[in-house]
Amino acid sequence: LLEDDEEEILLYELFRRNKIRNNLIEPLTLQYKTSELSKSQVDNEMWVDQFCAEEFLSHFRMNADCFNLLVQFIAEDGRLIHGYRGGFEPIRLEKKIQIAIWFLAHEESMLKIGDRFGVTKSTVYSILIEFCKVMHGQFIRWPERESCEEISNKFKEISGMPGVIGAIDCTHIPLKVPKGRQENYTGRSLHHSVVLQGVCTAGKLFTNVSIGQHEERQKILVNSWLNKTVTVEGTTKLFYQKYYLVGDSNYTCKDWLIVPFKDNGTLSPEQKKFNFNLNQAHMVVKSTFRLLKDRWKRLQYLNVGNILNASKIIMACCALHNFCLNNQVPEVEEDLGVDSP
Repeated sequence: LLEDDEEEILLYELFRRNKIRNNLIEPLTLQYKTSELSKSQVDNEMWVDQFCAEEFLSHFRMNADCFNLLVQFIAEDGRLIHGYRGGFEPIRLEKKIQIAIWFLAHEESMLKIGDRFGVTKSTVYSILIEFCKVMHGQFIRWPERESCEEISNKFKEISGMPGVIGAIDCTHIPLKVPKGRQENYTGRSLHHSVVLQGVCTAGKLFTNVSIGQHEERQKILVNSWLNKTVTVEGTTKLFYQKYYLVGDSNYTCKDWLIVPFKDNGTLSPEQKKFNFNLNQAHMVVKSTFRLLKDRWKRLQYLNVGNILNASKIIMACCALHNFCLNNQVPEVEEDLGVDSP
C-alpha cells in the first residue's frame, strides 16, 4: 500500500474505534444525567416535606390530609399520570399537583415557581393547564330537590326569607389582555378583566359558575347554563316550583330570581324591610367571592394572556374552593411569607 493509503486506513480505524467507544459511553452518560436529574428533583421536593402543618396550609391553602385526598382523586382520574417513555423520569403526580396548587395560591412568576420545583417555566405552564382541565366541572353541583329544603332553611336563618336556595352575583378578575383585544375586557374602572358570575349556598359553596367577557351582568346571565336550562326546560327543572335565587339591583327580576325594590325615596316600611332581608341573604355571595380570592391569590391578577386558559384557571379555583369547604379546610388568615427553597 502507498503511504497515503496507510495513513487513511489508520485514521479510519481510529474513527471507528472512537465511535464504538462513544456508543458504549453514551448510555452511561445518559444514565448519569438521568440520575443527577432525579437527585435534583428529590432535592427540589425535600423543602416541601419540611413544612409544618401551619406552613403547609398557608402555602398550599389546604392541609396535608386534604391535599392527599386531592392526589387520590386526580390519580383515579388518570389524566395527569404519564408513563415512563425513556429518557428523563416523568414528574411524580404529587409534585405536579404541588406545582399547580402553588401557582394558584401565590402570585409568583412561572419562572420562579419552576426554580422552586426544579422544572422549566414551560413545564409549569403545561402542568397547570393539564391540572385545570382535570378540575373543570368537578365539585360544583346544582342542588337536587332533596337538599333544597336544608339549603333554604339556612338562608332563612340568615335573612328570614323562605325559599332561597342561592345568592347570585358577579366579580371581576383582573387579566393580562391578549394583544389587540383590550376593548373586550375593560371593566367599570377601565381595568382589564373577565367577569365571574357565581351562585352559592349559605354555606359559601358554589352551585353554578359562569365566566363572561361583558360588563353587563344580564348578558352573562342570559348566556349562562342556568338561564339556558330554565328557558328550554322550564323553571321547575332547577327550582322545583317553590325555590328561587336572590340577586342585587343589577339583575332583572324573574320568577326564579328575586331582586330588591328600587329605592326612589318612596319605599314603604314593608318594602324597606324586604330589601334589608334580601340584602342579608345576598351578602353571602360577596363573602364567598372574598374567600375565593383570599384562598387563591392568583385571582388577584391573571397574567396568562389567553382568555381560554384564564377561564380554565378561574374554574379550577372555584372547584378547589368547594373541595376545601367540603373537607372542612379552615380559612387561611395570614401568609407566612415565601422563602427560597
